[in-house]
Amino acid sequence: MSTDAAAIEYPSQPEGYRPSRWSSIRAALLPYAFAAPAVLLVIAVTGYGTYYAFEYSLYEATITIKKNFVGLDNFRDIVEDVRRWWGWA
Repeated sequence: MSTDAAAIEYPSQPEGYRPSRWSSIRAALLPYAFAAPAVLLVIAVTGYGTYYAFEYSLYEATITIKKNFVGLDNFRDIVEDVRRWWGWA
């Protein structure tokens, strides 16, 4: 028994055989089915981080403790403070 690739005979398809539409669609979507869980995980982690950062920006807070809800006042302070604008230049 030879293991040479040329010696392996694959079963031939019957004359006029055509794969069904569903098997073709399934074969085309299979790579997406494998990638979908990883993509959803990346979206979930990124979305949670973005949401938490925005929520955190609405509070007067230190690194570990959220103190008082100030709404958009933090953003207003950044826009109105001229010293911060010169600090970014």
